[in-house]
Amino acid sequence: MTGPQCVVETGPFAGRTLASVATELGREFPLLVKLLFPAEKLSVQVHPDDAQAQAFGETRGKTECWYVLEAEPGAAVALGLKAGVDAAAVKAAVADGTMEELMEWVPVSVGDMLFVDAGTVHAIGPGVVLLETQQTSDVTYRLYDYGRPRELHLEKGLQVIKPRTAAGKVAPKMMDGFTRLIEQK
Repeated sequence: MTGPQCVVETGPFAGRTLASVATELGREFPLLVKLLFPAEKLSVQVHPDDAQAQAFGETRGKTECWYVLEAEPGAAVALGLKAGVDAAAVKAAVADGTMEELMEWVPVSVGDMLFVDAGTVHAIGPGVVLLETQQTSDVTYRLYDYGRPRELHLEKGLQVIKPRTAAGKVAPKMMDGFTRLIEQK
C-alpha cells in the first residue's frame, strides 16, 4: 500500500517521503494504490484522459493498471470494446442489458499486469484480487451496473470512450537486478 510515509526509491525525489514531496509540490501525490476484492461483478466504467477531464472541469483524468494477486479458475476482466462497437451500440446495450457482450473479456492469472489507459471501457469480475495503481482522481463514469440502483454517467462516458486503446496484459521486463512490471509516461 502507498501512503504519506512511503519513501521514493529513485529519481529526483529519491530518499524522501511522499508527504514531503507532496508538500513541496503543493499538491497531492499523483498516484493512488488500492486493493480490490470484488465478491461480484463491478460496474462497467470508463475514465477520461487528462485533457477530457480538464474540459469537464476536473483536475486530471485516470489511467490505471492492475496487478493480479489472486485469481480463481475462470477469473476475467473486461478491457475495451470488441471491434466495430461504437457509442450508439454501447448506449443500446446499456438500455437492453447486453453490455457485457460488447466487451473484450481477458482471462487472468496470478502475476498478470494489466494496463487500463484512459478511455478504455472496463470491468472487473469476481474471483480476483487486484492491486490497482491509478492516477489520483475520482473521475469515474459508470456506464452499466447490472441493474443495481446506482447512478449511471452515460452521457459523459460515451464522450470519453476510445474504440481502440493500449489496454491489455503487459509482459514483465527483466532489468538490471529487478523486474519492471510496467512503464508508462
